[in-house]
Amino acid sequence: MKKVMNLIFICFLLSSCRVVKGVLSPVILPIQSISETISESINDYKSKKKDRYAAYQNKFHKEKVSRITLHVLDREMESQTVKIYNRDINLIVPKNVALKVIDYNIEMMDKESGYGLPIVFYSASNPCLEKNSDKYKDKYFKKLFDDEYVYIEAYTYDGKELENKIIKVNDMKQICKNTENTEEK
Repeated sequence: MKKVMNLIFICFLLSSCRVVKGVLSPVILPIQSISETISESINDYKSKKKDRYAAYQNKFHKEKVSRITLHVLDREMESQTVKIYNRDINLIVPKNVALKVIDYNIEMMDKESGYGLPIVFYSASNPCLEKNSDKYKDKYFKKLFDDEYVYIEAYTYDGKELENKIIKVNDMKQICKNTENTEEK
């Protein structure tokens, strides 16, 4: 057993040699394909969960998420409190929508169906600093406290309609306007 392990170790050390690569390729290629499959499945995991915002990316959930988003769009709005940065934040969202905090961002999920809506509230610190100005110039913000803000982003056409409704009722503003310096001639 020790000799076999030593032989494998020597082959890996000499893997830059063409002859050794030809001998080892039947062993290495399956390992590479398995690792690629694992990395692809990790990347797809978020979209396969129906209760997350990326459920619309999964072909099995796409149509259902679209119908649910349109249904949620017609609902009345209500105020909900969610805890972020150890503080309570009030957001006005459609009825029967659950707000879930994940990594300081807030995702929306329809309580009736259990599907995630293609809209996320992202948190941002000092969004109007020069290094961030291009990233946030078209975003609508709601001030949480001090220099902490939250902005909303939708990922589908139906989600954009819901996003506009939420922006209006939460009185969110574009605070990072493009302030290009124009020189006088």
